[in-house]
Amino acid sequence: MSRTIYLDIDGVLSPETQTSRQKYWPDYRKVDWPDVMRPDGVPAPQRQWVSRKMGDELWAVAEACEAEIVWSTTWGHQANVCYGEFFGWPELRVTDYDWNNDHDSQNSGKIPSIAEDCGTNSIVVLDDNLGLLDRDWLEDRHHDKFLPTLGLAPSWYIGLTPKHLEMIEIFFLTQTRKPWALY
Repeated sequence: MSRTIYLDIDGVLSPETQTSRQKYWPDYRKVDWPDVMRPDGVPAPQRQWVSRKMGDELWAVAEACEAEIVWSTTWGHQANVCYGEFFGWPELRVTDYDWNNDHDSQNSGKIPSIAEDCGTNSIVVLDDNLGLLDRDWLEDRHHDKFLPTLGLAPSWYIGLTPKHLEMIEIFFLTQTRKPWALY
């Protein structure tokens, strides 16, 4: 069985507040990406807080667990151009995001493409915006279909922490965690 980490950007790799950033990843710095385009062709220049150490640590966990990282973000293929290049990662696969999907507190809008992509893989979904319907899908996949599934929703103002990375590693190496958790 293969392992996949579906990775969001905003609120996960780039938290929203400065005070919490330095606590977990002291090398956070502002990076400007002036040429970012939304998938619909609208310019969307970005200024994001980014930690190279976080990227290195996430990559190390993925390698240790023999897991593939797949972008699952509204950034689409721009994720490879901006974050992937910043971290020094190879080009990663990208799930399609349905801009017409009615995402709200019930769903992030990303689960349909993850569901289509993941097959029977063991998966971790890292997204700060996992809604109720997203969590239902994760739980159904884990409990009813008996497919190892972990959803982690880092706080959008803290982002990914070393504790999340530890949880991913424990999950993939033991696959005994609950189907989703909020941390």
